[in-house]
Amino acid sequence: MNNKADTNDITLSGEYLLLLGTHEILSRAELQQYCDEVSFDRKSRILTARNLIVKNPRNLPKSPEQIFLDRLGGVIRVAKVLKTCPNFEMAVAAAVEEIKTLEPRNQKHRLGVSCFGFAREKDAVLSAIKRISKSITHLYKWANDPGKSITSGRYFRERLGMKGMEIMFQKTAKGVVVARTVACQNLRNYTLRDRIKPLRDSHMGMMPPKLAQMMINISGATNETIVDPFCGSGTVNIEAAIMGFNTSGSDLLADHTAMAKRNFHAMSEKFRYDGNREFTTEDATKRRYDSDKAAIVVTEGWLGENFRATPSEDEIRKNAKKVTDMWQKTFETMAKGNVQKICLCLPVWSHKVRGVSIYPQVKAAAGRAGFTPQNIFKAQKTYTYGRDGARVQREMCLFVQQR
Repeated sequence: MNNKADTNDITLSGEYLLLLGTHEILSRAELQQYCDEVSFDRKSRILTARNLIVKNPRNLPKSPEQIFLDRLGGVIRVAKVLKTCPNFEMAVAAAVEEIKTLEPRNQKHRLGVSCFGFAREKDAVLSAIKRISKSITHLYKWANDPGKSITSGRYFRERLGMKGMEIMFQKTAKGVVVARTVACQNLRNYTLRDRIKPLRDSHMGMMPPKLAQMMINISGATNETIVDPFCGSGTVNIEAAIMGFNTSGSDLLADHTAMAKRNFHAMSEKFRYDGNREFTTEDATKRRYDSDKAAIVVTEGWLGENFRATPSEDEIRKNAKKVTDMWQKTFETMAKGNVQKICLCLPVWSHKVRGVSIYPQVKAAAGRAGFTPQNIFKAQKTYTYGRDGARVQREMCLFVQQR
């Protein structure tokens, strides 16, 4: 674990199963400072973790596990490990004992079963449902679609955390792990922050809130100000404020800063943070960064022109120079301020059968300004993400100020 817990943080004991999203590397990278990774199963995307650090800067009335998950963009569900059994029959028996702890209620409890790591997961789900149904006498209603594990969408819609429970079974080399789901991503909140902002611009590179969360976490921020000098619609600033950080934003275009300010204030009413923050219209290459005490820059940055067709080699060359020159000037300006780290995205242009990256040139520019690259995860310096077939993808990288 990179960072020790603050005195006001809570460290959860026991073992947990963390179900990760699509971007496995980014998910594991952001978790490094919030838990100890025990093992990872790539096929099921389940990470087993201990010593979960819970940060609750706004004193939210939620369970510690839900607060832990809400801070993360790449973790879909969290389950508390109950027991590891030598075989499936004993694992089902352990699950039955946990189900029996549910308090009686007027309506039927909703139950769900998910199985991971089994050669035939459909058979495992059906077998678990059948055996559990025979062993319990209370009134229950199954939330599973026939032969399928529970999806996060179904868990959220069925409100299994409040009206019942989900039991997870994971087959490992040590036996069958039995766990009870204790937290799930709030899909409604992500939709609100992503698609139902007061103001959006379809021509902008609309960063998903989950990605902004991951970038803030990967930056290693603790109590620094999160700065986005290419704030656009304000996504990074909104996510930073929800996570409890002080934040500031600026953009070259006045209509973008006005958009960011309005979105930021609107989300503050929903997510209970201070919405009175200034968004300024400034050029990132000339912006003053010394007014931000102990700043960490987290930004998607400028990705070059918006191409309506696959760019030609000449168009890529021109855009690569523009973006690299822009970052050279921005690094030099940031070096004069209090910027400690920079987590940013660079464009990777699709050309024929390959992607054209400018990371080597930007890394050299950062070095000349006094910033050195830092690994995102293990020995990996960058991570490229984006939709298949997209003309421009994003390459995330991290730089640290030399002291």
